[in-house]
Amino acid sequence: MKIKELLLLTTFLLLVSCTSDNETCREETRVVLRVGFFSSVNSALAIVDSVTVVGIPDGTIFYNNSKSLNKVELPLQSSGTATEFAIRFNEKWDTLTVLHTTQPYFISYACGMIYTHQIDTVLIRGAVSKSLKINAKSVNNQNVQHLQIYR
Repeated sequence: MKIKELLLLTTFLLLVSCTSDNETCREETRVVLRVGFFSSVNSALAIVDSVTVVGIPDGTIFYNNSKSLNKVELPLQSSGTATEFAIRFNEKWDTLTVLHTTQPYFISYACGMIYTHQIDTVLIRGAVSKSLKINAKSVNNQNVQHLQIYR
């Protein structure tokens, strides 16, 4: 009789250990390019009165006349090697072009897969921005400022 009880207990423990709770994703799955705005005079963080950001060529509006911003977060395209944005600072427009490579990255079964990017070159053209600085070339799910635009 003891062998039956031991076998039953072992079977029960095996079944309980094989079941898994629904896993919860505890990782950040949002991958965005983080861009800060800075003063070209004293390199201090600058607050912009009004910012509009539109994706080129699809016209997706990421920010629409947003007030008092000192940074924006923008998605890079997972297909292709270039992502472009039209940025309006108050009433004048600049164009931001980011040349990058893209890699799929598997986080976990609960979180799934994300696309990470490696920045190659960044160009800014227009009437407002004086220069830019690349702080971090790797764009992933970490909260890091990648670009600084000096205006």
